[in-house]
Amino acid sequence: VPLRIATGDVLRAERAGRGPTSLPTPQDFSGGGLTEAYESAHLACVLVVDEAGLDGLAELYRRTAAGTSGAELNVDTALREVLGYGIDEFESRWRAQLRTLAGWLGLDDVTVVDRGDLAPALRAESP
Repeated sequence: VPLRIATGDVLRAERAGRGPTSLPTPQDFSGGGLTEAYESAHLACVLVVDEAGLDGLAELYRRTAAGTSGAELNVDTALREVLGYGIDEFESRWRAQLRTLAGWLGLDDVTVVDRGDLAPALRAESP
């Protein structure tokens, strides 16, 4: 599912200056902000996958669930083990990603021009 569709509401809120200021908490997944919570969590997963791959995301889930220190500390510890940095740095990177995507995906009038098959050129450039 394209990010523009999967996270459209939270990206529109960010463009309007009403985006989330922190990662969603368990309480955010009930009540009025449900869409923003799920879309924000989706972007957090995208960030993990970008940095550690799908296996890294699965490992983050396993380590968080296996922790015994409470949800917030479990997440911080799991992030440090999987990504090499904790929740504060992760949240900072997530906010930067949100701002970037809100600006980039907000270009509704962008036209994609077919430039042909770039695969041969890319293969020729790779080591």
